[in-house]
Amino acid sequence: MPSQSLGEFQSLLGSVDQLIAIHGALQHGRGCRHEQDAIHRAGVVMTVAAWQAYIEKILAEALEAIGDDIRNPAGGVPAPNWAKHTYKMRCAALQSEIKKGADPDNSILGLSWDLCARADLATTNKIA
Repeated sequence: MPSQSLGEFQSLLGSVDQLIAIHGALQHGRGCRHEQDAIHRAGVVMTVAAWQAYIEKILAEALEAIGDDIRNPAGGVPAPNWAKHTYKMRCAALQSEIKKGADPDNSILGLSWDLCARADLATTNKIA
């Protein structure tokens, strides 16, 4: 089953593409970039928001696919009780984290915000 999350993510990135187009239209010659920081930041914020929405949706899709397989296993062999119980526990914990909408301690994604900030600066410097 193909993921619908990827299509939605790509659609959200369309707004970032619009910002890039606006950024290009604002550039007139060398050294005229001193008032474009807001566009750079908006692009980063919109990209991160789209990524967060994608991660939340893809996790929900994955949990649903796993649940479907446990409830209706391929080949007709029922899942063992320990697998059903583990799925219910893990599913509840992940859904709780997804509903929070934010991951300040990076427990789901395992990302370092310091690393993201450095990547953001490198990207901003390439754009500017």
